Amino acid sequence: MKTKTGEIVPEALAAALKLTKGGEKAWACLRPSCQADFIERVAKIDDPDEADEAIDTIVRRTLKYGAEQRVTASLDVPVRDDR
Repeated sequence: MKTKTGEIVPEALAAALKLTKGGEKAWACLRPSCQADFIERVAKIDDPDEADEAIDTIVRRTLKYGAEQRVTASLDVPVRDDR
């Protein structure tokens, strides 16, 4: 799995996104800067338990963002990108 800019997603994060319903689609909705930030967070962690916790958080945030994008798209309302 790769980001929009071609970076390789760490195996553990890619696996979690693939195993989570809607995870890959939600990941595709993220801005490239968000994808890069999440990859950097995972790469900096040495402790496996801490990495698992971080990946869980990243997947939850990714799914939330993807859901917001789908709702906004269904409303046909312009999206503000000033988050």
